[in-house]
Amino acid sequence: MKRKFYRTIIQVEVLSEDRFVWDSLSDVAEAIFDGDCSGNTTEISQEEVTPEAMAALLEAQGSDPQFLLGDGDEVLCVVSKDTSEAQIKELSALAGVDPSNDYDYAGGRDVVFNLYDPKTAEFAAAAEKLSFVQSVTVTPDD
Repeated sequence: MKRKFYRTIIQVEVLSEDRFVWDSLSDVAEAIFDGDCSGNTTEISQEEVTPEAMAALLEAQGSDPQFLLGDGDEVLCVVSKDTSEAQIKELSALAGVDPSNDYDYAGGRDVVFNLYDPKTAEFAAAAEKLSFVQSVTVTPDD
């Protein structure tokens, strides 16, 4: 079953005798439920977002995307040992992220990206067309 992700924007109104000062949502809840303030919430919007959009939204909030998304699909790109850094940057630009792993071994070099649907399939197909990429293997996130 494909997971769904949502972005919900909620407006909170606080009525108080003095200027209301708060540092966290728990401060707001405490002032409304246990303090001397009155409050009301209104849902402004709710939208389904792609895993890729959710990752960006989580990063914008300072949260690690793995918090909700897990590790993402692992995309292993095997490239030749003599692949240049410029070519790795080209591969990273295509993925839209830096590699999560990049290591050399006797026969070549593995470059690993962690991506979220729907970008995984698009990236894998495009990476396979690059002349310096020997193979692409996708391991879906469980």
